[in-house]
Amino acid sequence: MTKHKKTATDDFCGMVTAPWIYISDPSPDGIHARELAALIPDVLHISLSRTADSPKDLITSNTLHTKAVALVSDQKDDSNNCLKIKSANTLKEGAIRRGCNFVTVNIMNDLGRISAIDKFGTNHLNIAAGKNTSEEIYKWLFTVLTVRETLHLIPDEQMKKIDDKLFPDYVYCPVSESRLRPKDAKIQFVALVLNKPHISEGKKLTWQVADKTGVANFYFNYRGESSQYTWDWALALKPGDRRALPRMPMVEIKERKRVTLVKAPFRLTAAVFTGTGHVIKGVGKGLQKVGRAVKMGPSSEWVPEADVDANGKKIDWDAVEKNGDMKVVPITEKKIIDIFNEKGQRAWSDKDSLSSTRAGSEYDEKNNKEFV
Repeated sequence: MTKHKKTATDDFCGMVTAPWIYISDPSPDGIHARELAALIPDVLHISLSRTADSPKDLITSNTLHTKAVALVSDQKDDSNNCLKIKSANTLKEGAIRRGCNFVTVNIMNDLGRISAIDKFGTNHLNIAAGKNTSEEIYKWLFTVLTVRETLHLIPDEQMKKIDDKLFPDYVYCPVSESRLRPKDAKIQFVALVLNKPHISEGKKLTWQVADKTGVANFYFNYRGESSQYTWDWALALKPGDRRALPRMPMVEIKERKRVTLVKAPFRLTAAVFTGTGHVIKGVGKGLQKVGRAVKMGPSSEWVPEADVDANGKKIDWDAVEKNGDMKVVPITEKKIIDIFNEKGQRAWSDKDSLSSTRAGSEYDEKNNKEFV
């Protein structure tokens, strides 16, 4: 049996399966449902009022088994809540078998006609028909779907918009392709923040981001007061924020020629040991350990520019911390508007009735935000 060879892209996983949405819209020609479909970049919209298929037929025929968001709309009026619930439950069973999330929306001319027995289940919205109904539904979807699921709702142009003001010489790079770029490439990843950053080892912030190609881990080392701005900025990240994250400039540190010459024979020996695995295997595992031990590390190393001192040497931040020269700021809650305004933040809060662009970051835009 052939063994799968692991590649760089195996460490990334793409978006989760797109959700299914059932929406009952009694308006003429189902205008609210059609407007909602227009807001979703990749959607399969099926109107039950325009097809002879029932919800059960759609599931049986695998019509909804698509990579796009499946939006099934109905035009039943306020008096048919029982029939709406029946259709929703049928579609929900199909969504469960498909392994995707399912949400329901019930647009009504008179919300007062909702009774206690009209139970659609979880992830449901009852909303009155109005001028901005489709927009309100679209915003609501971001509150009930997971961050990674909301990637299906965001247009590609928004997920590729880099910060060309602070980093004019940087280019866009998908998350899954970062390992394929040179170490010194000036690239930006545009992604959604999946989790609130946390401090590890007392000096490093770590968090996960995702775009439409996959998921990646980001981290930032505290490097003294000069990095305080970036530290505070990263701490304020919230799940669902869209951010353009530049990769920190990297520099290559090479050994002094004298050191390289001294280590060369040992490296050559190690290359022989580790390059003839079938021979070593017969001799014993001990020789393999010797090969690893005498390799003595690479002759050069790529490190973040901020980790190199004026003499071209790599800074030992652990030693700096032990000497008391580094102060770590504890995590504090900051009120950040959780798609997005020009700074990559959500353009509304969950309590807003209408979309509104909020004032920007509380930080100075002139400061650079760089990560590795």
